[in-house]
Amino acid sequence: MREAMLRADTIVDLSDRLGAESLDVFASTSATIQLFDHQARRYRTVSNAGTLARGEDRHPVSESYDFDAYPFSTAALLRGRPYRASILDPNCPGEYREMLRRADRVSCLGAPVPVHGRVAAELWLARDSGVEFDEVDERLACAVGVLIGRRIEEIPGD
Repeated sequence: MREAMLRADTIVDLSDRLGAESLDVFASTSATIQLFDHQARRYRTVSNAGTLARGEDRHPVSESYDFDAYPFSTAALLRGRPYRASILDPNCPGEYREMLRRADRVSCLGAPVPVHGRVAAELWLARDSGVEFDEVDERLACAVGVLIGRRIEEIPGD
């Protein structure tokens, strides 16, 4: 994973490489890097790796989500914390239950990506079956998020 990050020279390239690596590392079905636009209060998807959900593009031009549409994850991420959701959990927030069903996924994990001391992106992972994400996955995803952020800081112009 480290080598893939070091070879990246743009945020899109970094997202593509890390998404592909994350599929194996986390045994996930899909992996996405989303940048935050704090002023507009939106997530903007940079790239989607793995098995795409219906209607998804590998490199979406305009895939974005309003912070307020996903208060559960937005609150956690903006505080620098990861979150998990699963349709198998009866306490899963409704917006996530619906989103996971639409995407044919069972569970997801989001980890903050800090850049220059501020959460600037999210590493989002999803599984369509098998074991739900756990605390070990959370810790690893957060560590990967920090590494992603450090690499973003080094990419000229991004």
